Amino acid sequence: MPTEERQLAAIVFTDMVGYSALAQRNEAFALELLEEHRQILREIVARFHGTEIKTIGDAFLLQFRSALEAVQCAIEIQRTFAKRNHDVPDERRIELRIGIHLGDVVHRDGDVYGDGVNIASRIEPLAPPGGICISEDVERQIRSSVSVRLDKLPPAELKNIDRPISLFNLVLGWDKRPTIVPSKKSRPVPKLAIAALILLALLIAAAAVWFSQRPPTTSSESLKSIAVMPFENAGGNADTEYLSDGMTESLISSLSQLPELNVKARASVFRYKGKGMDTAKIARELNVQGILNGRVVPHGDGVSLYIELIDAALDKVIWSQQYNRKQADLVTLQGDIARDVSSRLKTKLSEADKAKVGRIHTTNPQAYELYLKGMYYTSKFTKDGFQKGIDYFNQAIALDPNYAMAYSGLAFNYYNYVDWFMSPHQAAPKAKEAAQKALAIDDTLPDAHLALALIAHWYDWDWATAEQEYKRAIELNPRDPRPYGYYSWFLAPLGRYDEALDIAKRGQQLDPVSAEASLFVGAVLVDRREYAQAIEHLRSALDLDQNYWFSHYFLGRAYEQTGKVPEAIGEFQRAIELEKDNAENWANLGHAYAIFGRKDDALKILDRLKESSATNYIAPYNFAAIYAGLGDKDQAFASLERAFTERSSMLTLYLTNDSRMDSLRSDPRFRDLVRRIGLPQ
Repeated sequence: MPTEERQLAAIVFTDMVGYSALAQRNEAFALELLEEHRQILREIVARFHGTEIKTIGDAFLLQFRSALEAVQCAIEIQRTFAKRNHDVPDERRIELRIGIHLGDVVHRDGDVYGDGVNIASRIEPLAPPGGICISEDVERQIRSSVSVRLDKLPPAELKNIDRPISLFNLVLGWDKRPTIVPSKKSRPVPKLAIAALILLALLIAAAAVWFSQRPPTTSSESLKSIAVMPFENAGGNADTEYLSDGMTESLISSLSQLPELNVKARASVFRYKGKGMDTAKIARELNVQGILNGRVVPHGDGVSLYIELIDAALDKVIWSQQYNRKQADLVTLQGDIARDVSSRLKTKLSEADKAKVGRIHTTNPQAYELYLKGMYYTSKFTKDGFQKGIDYFNQAIALDPNYAMAYSGLAFNYYNYVDWFMSPHQAAPKAKEAAQKALAIDDTLPDAHLALALIAHWYDWDWATAEQEYKRAIELNPRDPRPYGYYSWFLAPLGRYDEALDIAKRGQQLDPVSAEASLFVGAVLVDRREYAQAIEHLRSALDLDQNYWFSHYFLGRAYEQTGKVPEAIGEFQRAIELEKDNAENWANLGHAYAIFGRKDDALKILDRLKESSATNYIAPYNFAAIYAGLGDKDQAFASLERAFTERSSMLTLYLTNDSRMDSLRSDPRFRDLVRRIGLPQ
């Protein structure tokens, strides 16, 4: 018969931030960090007389005799890891969330049960990375014994807990390290210490006079540039990740409508997701004055969102706000936040500005949630992600046929399908139809104009309309680097190289840390056949993101044309490792093998693509590139004719500048093809 022992105890639940995702990417590395984390934590727990009940993967369940000992231990754990993380690369950081509750527990056969355990485990996800969340029962026990500030959170409805519980976050400022106030009577202060305190007071007074005479520092009303960082999904549930990501993107989109505010694009800020980097460092890298952080806490049928605006120059939170909404009211939350944030950044908003930032594209909460899911999967930029995005956007449109943003998202996914996963004849008309529907509802959507530009350029070969729509997309959102990049790819094949390079550089200036924005400049340099500059630039682009396959793609092309065989093949192979489903990467490698004398390897890739084409769409232009490298002109032109029949985007993007086609240029068939497409000879 099992023995039971009931007692009051302080229960601590800890969890490593981002461990599951890390384990999926690199299991061996994750296990290495897990073991280091366990060693550090166990040593600290022993010092504070804690008992380790059990570990659950990367989580610890601990018990302490008192709430004070539990909090002391938790503070020391977070202080130790903060110090450890100070000088390590981002990928080696170890961050914990800690939840603490004081309650009744039952010991049975070496394990612990009861509300004390359940509540501690539910509290833990509500702590920020590197933070500690405690229940009101713990707060009552320690409020007079710690010098750490306690921020009260709203009453939370925790899963499987039948009553709301007031919670507190401990504010851990490590330049003023939290210390436990001793319970014993203070000792007399030595005379030397008194003298030091007097001297310190005089220094503070002098500093106050000096600061009072300085020019005023940045205030929230004078912040002209901000980065909306990816909101933290505090619930830790991957199924609700779409909510935190989607709300971030929606807020970026809304605030970008303000003409006097420079808001960093999605691509810039999402590279920091989950890295927990220092705010000042992020602000320097992004060249912004303000950082906006958010934390999304789903609970029951509602959501709590915590927002804070940080002045990077002062390293100070200048505004914070908490929003509590039912799931059905989320559709209005974006507008409320955007208006509140913008009111902190400008002394007065015009009525037009208020309308822009507070605009709601649908009043249907289910449609809005489906739209957020569509954007979440689309951002993965994979075949499966695009298909899920299309499914969710269509579901949103079914609920609200006037949802312009859903149509715009649909257009984005379909034009990305062109020549990648679907024939242009299948994908391009669907993209065009969705973009036109979006603009019929709202003619001010820049992404819908960009979609029309791309289809006019890639599929209709309507140069006048394409240029008009590219310019309109830039006009509507001049701080989004993407239209500049695509517009540069439109200009280069038309022989307008100087304009193309200038436009691409303007896009990069808007987003200097974006690998994509930098890639467009490198691609134009390759088109201009300025290979030495292209190589230098694309190497710098890879410093921004080593895993951006398109940078490896164009760097390989530049190496190929300068005769650097191992380097070219290495870059093409790396591009395939990163994006094996893109046939262009295989075509590049096949062409390189062919011109560098590895004919058998080139033929193997050709056979691979032919076999794949039986079940997947493979753009004919990819076959043409390999045949051209092999010197088989007839087969190369046969493939180019198929590309012409299918109205392949690759013809308009690459043909006139593609060094892989140089062996075909003197053939009359090449000049005739260029003429029929409508490109300059």
